[in-house]
Amino acid sequence: MTVQAGPEGRPLPIGARDRLQERAQSLPRDADLAVAFPLGGSTFRSVLINRAGRVVDELEVREPAQYYQDLMHATAAAQIYFGCRPVVGAAFLAGPVPRRGLLRFTNLKGWPEFDRTESSTLFGFSTDWLNDGQAGYYGLSLLNQHDYAELRSGNFQDGDSYGYAIFGTGLNMGLGSTAREDGHPPFAAREQLEVAFQQFFFQKFGYYPEWEHACSGGHGFRLAAEFFISRLPDHTQLEDVFVQEFSAAEEKDQGKVVTRFALKLRHPTALKATRLVFGNLGTFLGAQAVGAVLQRIDVSPGILSDEDLRRFCVKETDFLQNFESQGRKQFSDIARGCKVRACLENPEHHGAVARATQLLQASI
Repeated sequence: MTVQAGPEGRPLPIGARDRLQERAQSLPRDADLAVAFPLGGSTFRSVLINRAGRVVDELEVREPAQYYQDLMHATAAAQIYFGCRPVVGAAFLAGPVPRRGLLRFTNLKGWPEFDRTESSTLFGFSTDWLNDGQAGYYGLSLLNQHDYAELRSGNFQDGDSYGYAIFGTGLNMGLGSTAREDGHPPFAAREQLEVAFQQFFFQKFGYYPEWEHACSGGHGFRLAAEFFISRLPDHTQLEDVFVQEFSAAEEKDQGKVVTRFALKLRHPTALKATRLVFGNLGTFLGAQAVGAVLQRIDVSPGILSDEDLRRFCVKETDFLQNFESQGRKQFSDIARGCKVRACLENPEHHGAVARATQLLQASI
């Protein structure tokens, strides 16, 4: 059984796990090819790369759990799709990558935890697993100036320290080649509206929010909208078009409903939610700049790759004000000197490709 998929409409191999793995194991090995797996989102991606770092083939499968039981099931299908086995691989995923133990997906739903050595055991090629922040640092060097949009100017000069923030389902901050899941400290409210958001969150979940609940692309817009909707009169909730569409959408799509109603329709509740999230994001990034004495922060695309949202973030929210307002004067001075850019390309994707190329070139 096959379904149509892939960039050229080529058939995607579908079948039992054991059957596909046996087919993949019988494929010839190409000593001049590596594979990269950019797995930060909810889509399975596999990219075949040659020694020059050029992409020679790629496969993308949305909602992969509908077709495959687990990662190695999909990896077998990818090799059959490519017609060969690579000699080495590199991959990144959202979330922590501990030195030992099983790995698990944050955004790719429906697949179980997995052993990082399985590709070697089953198919004869090892895979180097990176956190999405680490992959982003590999990829930043591959981006050009036109791949960035400046959110705020600063005093950054070549050689200065800089950080890399991932504004996705969670909040991740990278410094050098290290990455931290920085979205988990408790959210620190600074005004009455933020205190009210904390109380709303506690009443809903029984614990206080973390920073990723207040300003990440995955949680922030959805929770901010729920907070402001809860403050509307009951009859307004029943009649409000935004509330109806937001409530009917799947959880993963609710953030898009919020920003669309805010930017396109200027809906008051959606505007309040969007402004709250961007204001919190400014506070979060400013604190990172001060804590690590950074002169530049590059923000991974997420929702900021949209030009209208970037413009709204800078011109119609407290993003910049909150970024610079970091308590004592010396802290605010550090924040004011920090440049913030939004990456228009996905550096994590480029990073997985770069790491796979590096490993391939090092192989004999």
